[in-house]
Amino acid sequence: MIQTGAYFQAVFHERGRTRLQTGRYRDVCVETPSGLRIAHKRIEVDSTVLLPQRE
Repeated sequence: MIQTGAYFQAVFHERGRTRLQTGRYRDVCVETPSGLRIAHKRIEVDSTVLLPQRE
């Protein structure tokens, strides 16, 4: 079993505003005859910021 993790920042452009989300994700990988495969994935959103769209 191998565990990996990373931080992320995602930007979503929506009608009239922009949404900025930050968080973390973790994967648990297992060895199979075909190689490493993701056995479990977890995503945690730490914060969401709504920004008005600039004109």
